[in-house]
Amino acid sequence: MPSRLSKTEELQETLLQALSRLRVWENGAKQAMQTLVDELMTVSEIAAFLKVPASWVYERTRRRGIDRIPHVKLGKYLRFSITEVKDWLQKQYRER
Repeated sequence: MPSRLSKTEELQETLLQALSRLRVWENGAKQAMQTLVDELMTVSEIAAFLKVPASWVYERTRRRGIDRIPHVKLGKYLRFSITEVKDWLQKQYRER
């Protein structure tokens, strides 16, 4: 007959498993946040990436629907995730 763990040992094992899962989640969250911060671009950077004038980028932030370029407002500043802009660009190609 297999030996059973004591209640204390069971509790310790459960806590260690939970702590391990928490560390994995925390590391993933930190990495995701760092990636997001690393990828944020300004209007002029995204305009250079797309090879369009900055005024074109501003115009696309004011549009509605699928023509609106994805962006985040940080106070009065606009920022763009390069990953989201690339995805948006692919959708533009598919829609036309």
